[in-house]
Amino acid sequence: MARNEEKLKDFMAMLPIVNLEQKHQYLVADFSDFENYKKIITEYFNIHSVDILVNNTNGPEPGLALEKNVEDYQKAFDLLFKTVCETTLLALPHMIKQGSGRIINVSSLSVKEPIGNLALSNSIRSAVIAWAKTLSNEVAQHHITVNNVLTGYFDTERIQNIIHHESQQTGHSTEEIKKQEKIKFL
Repeated sequence: MARNEEKLKDFMAMLPIVNLEQKHQYLVADFSDFENYKKIITEYFNIHSVDILVNNTNGPEPGLALEKNVEDYQKAFDLLFKTVCETTLLALPHMIKQGSGRIINVSSLSVKEPIGNLALSNSIRSAVIAWAKTLSNEVAQHHITVNNVLTGYFDTERIQNIIHHESQQTGHSTEEIKKQEKIKFL
């Protein structure tokens, strides 16, 4: 699931097919428009099910806590928390019925130690992790696992945008910021 159908198609072409019963599927959806996202994902789960769900959302705009207002936090909450929660809650009935399932939330190291200039992401991603742990205790009896993967610094478009944003805010070069933040790409 992503906003860009061409990228989804390219990725699907790389996935191996182990047996004829295996089916890879994708959805085009924009996480930043929660009401439309909710409509798309609900329609999907009305006719499909998944055994393994990987939740991976794009991050909100970078910025300092003092620069953000309640509306910014609400927008980040819709993007990071509500989409994960909605998708997971729609996937769970099938998993519970079959007595197994896997839910994997891709998050960030910022839930262990907040990253400067990412106030929205730090806050809401931590809430997702706490919710996931609570959920894991509730669904374990159905042999469903809920795990969180905390990614490090991969040289992605998102990381480059964050570094660029901080460079503009501080007047420091991107190399200085990488050194200052001890960013070493994996």
